[in-house]
Amino acid sequence: MKSKKKYIPIAITLGLVTSNFSPVYAVKNIPSKILKKAKTAEYNKYEKIAIKTIPIERFKNLLDTIPRENKNWKIYDMKNKNDFFILLDKVYTELPQSVSIYNNVSSEELQQWKDKYFQKSRISSMKNIATLANYDIRKKASNLILLEDVSHDKYQAVQIEKSLGVFAKEFASSIRYLPPEQKVHVIYDYIYYQFKYKATKTTDMLVGNTYNRQLACNGFSRLFYELVKASNLPVRLVESEDHYYNHVKIEDITVNKTNQGKNTEKWLIIDLTTDILLNEKHGATGLSEAAYLSYVSKVGFYRSLPSSKELAVSQDWTNAEKKNFLHTYNSLSLNSKDIR
Repeated sequence: MKSKKKYIPIAITLGLVTSNFSPVYAVKNIPSKILKKAKTAEYNKYEKIAIKTIPIERFKNLLDTIPRENKNWKIYDMKNKNDFFILLDKVYTELPQSVSIYNNVSSEELQQWKDKYFQKSRISSMKNIATLANYDIRKKASNLILLEDVSHDKYQAVQIEKSLGVFAKEFASSIRYLPPEQKVHVIYDYIYYQFKYKATKTTDMLVGNTYNRQLACNGFSRLFYELVKASNLPVRLVESEDHYYNHVKIEDITVNKTNQGKNTEKWLIIDLTTDILLNEKHGATGLSEAAYLSYVSKVGFYRSLPSSKELAVSQDWTNAEKKNFLHTYNSLSLNSKDIR
């Protein structure tokens, strides 16, 4: 009797022999046609094997290899608030170290404009705001105001952004053969088991502090966003009144009497910060709007009150849908001691 042919994805085999990866368990011996479209029930038929994901230390290595850039701009022709808004759009996209503004506008007025800019902008479209860079306005002379990134003292924001992009792509490559819902679980556990909450100073809170395994909501939400985005899944950064979290879209959540035989997709809330603080794994996942706001209120020092527009993109899950999503753990066998 011939033995069954084994199909072991190259991402798994590379992970097993490469010391630059950290183990996470997934299934093995899966035919390639099932790898692309398999549902959870089909995965449960197969033996589990350890794959390995990129260790956090890799992020620090990338930061040390990407050179610093001399980005110190000088602006002479800023005339009004709209000009300043255009400047901030460019600043949060290209991430200069500082901007010298030669103008008769007062620092107080510039600060008012900056506050209005934050009210107008959304994290979903300007993800560097408050998650990677933190620009402060300082008056240096009667006609000179300095807009300077005060978030990091060792690494520039542009170094962090480039390092994070490479890190996320390498991480996504190590789990690229997993189906969407399993990718979300692996990324969630990768962060949940390895990080602690810390917000004693701004540097601790932002994603640039990833290599120290200590972040706040700004950094947690940005890190999750980048890893999920690099894994080719729809994801959003959500900014609330005083908190940051994520929405992620999952397809094929469940098949029920209403949509039997049809693919379904929904945006769901992922709030790693609150789950880590409360030590409640997937505590926020799949909650209704009211239940979520009640859940985050347990933390005490932030309220997480998103706008109605942001709430509109996250739908409430039925108990069956949530149970089906969490059931994918049966085909992963994730364990904290296996995450390095």
